[in-house]
Amino acid sequence: MRANADTYRAFCIPIYLLAIALFVLLPTSLLGKMSDVARLTAALLVYLFTIVLSVLTWRYGKRHGEALRKPAKSLAIQILLCPPFALNVVRKLSLMQTFSCSLPEAAMRLLPTPDWQATAAALHAQIHDEIAAHGQGEALASLHTARTWLATHLPPSED
Repeated sequence: MRANADTYRAFCIPIYLLAIALFVLLPTSLLGKMSDVARLTAALLVYLFTIVLSVLTWRYGKRHGEALRKPAKSLAIQILLCPPFALNVVRKLSLMQTFSCSLPEAAMRLLPTPDWQATAAALHAQIHDEIAAHGQGEALASLHTARTWLATHLPPSED
């Protein structure tokens, strides 16, 4: 996850500059008594930062293999067609990312111990309710496996 955060760091400066161009420079030049050169410069800056973000997005997809190549290319085109959409590029890219761990494993790695134990207890209770609601089947076996794994991470009971 740390490597992905470092990858997204390259998007930081162009996103902030695009936001300034979109929400400060462009409205000021259009609504203020600015010259045509100032208006054109503001519009060009918006598209310059949009192009930079589009290229970064395309390169991100190229670096992260076949699974992300097509979605990243599509996102790069969307960014070019709608500059305000570029402000959400990091969120869109991070949603495309897949992780090899399950939700409980990710929660165990990321949450502090007391929070993780409360989450594990809640998940354990939820899985217990789902087992009670299910009859027989393949899903029942996976629920039992998940409950057994979670049981090893529950805080000791206070009897």
